[in-house]
Amino acid sequence: MTYLFIAAVKRSSYSTHAAGSLEQVERAALQAAGLSAKQVDYRTESFTAAVRHLQTDSQVVLWEQNSQPRSLNADALGTIEQALVQASVSRANQDEFALAAESQAYAGWSNGWFKQEVVGEQMDTTIAANIGYQVLATFQPIAPHGTITLGNAEPPAGGAVVAVLVNEAILDRIRQLNPLARINKWADDLTKLQADLREQEAIELAWPTAGQNLLVQEEHQISSAQLNPSGGLLALGYLQDNLLLSAAAELTNDLVQLNAGAGIAAGQGGALSLRRVKL
Repeated sequence: MTYLFIAAVKRSSYSTHAAGSLEQVERAALQAAGLSAKQVDYRTESFTAAVRHLQTDSQVVLWEQNSQPRSLNADALGTIEQALVQASVSRANQDEFALAAESQAYAGWSNGWFKQEVVGEQMDTTIAANIGYQVLATFQPIAPHGTITLGNAEPPAGGAVVAVLVNEAILDRIRQLNPLARINKWADDLTKLQADLREQEAIELAWPTAGQNLLVQEEHQISSAQLNPSGGLLALGYLQDNLLLSAAAELTNDLVQLNAGAGIAAGQGGALSLRRVKL
């Protein structure tokens, strides 16, 4: 069996005003891992492709993505709204979840949680933590008669994220390389991961709306103490083309900041189980 590790994660601020270039984030990730661009064997947007290369000859893979702002489409919104009605998830439930997420993220920025992870200027926190529930409740639904608003869904944002992945062979060769976390398992979705969620100290869910996060939280009985310790990607922003990568990067940062043992990242593209490598 080939063991895979995350050696570093970096991302841009995901501010709607300043996305940050992929090249800048890539350089920061390699510097954090103590590697040079010459040591990179492969770059990919696909986790499956990264695993394939890490299990063959390649030893350093940059799993990365650059994304431009785009909104949820009407079909996706309609499907989500139907699921929320069936599960009796109210507009108030969603607004409360979003406000809590934004408040946690704002606190994270204030206490330096993201200092080592984010490249470039701080995230745009003007909407969230300070507007309060009463203001959040005034946001109009995106779809007629719906419950999803720009207040309880992630607004369009661009950004870049890079995870440096290595296998154990490079750890034998480059002794000074200190990985952050080992990838224990991966699957197409959270249900197939076959991991005991009760044992996880952090679970990062990367879904574009508060309602989707609530649905997954309820389905898998995830406690609020485990879920999105730094506010989650609903508040922080994520790459809509690669939610799993965004979740994995944020989970890695969670494990470092909490000095925690194990966690799970889940989003579009599948789910990962990580265990912190404590030095």
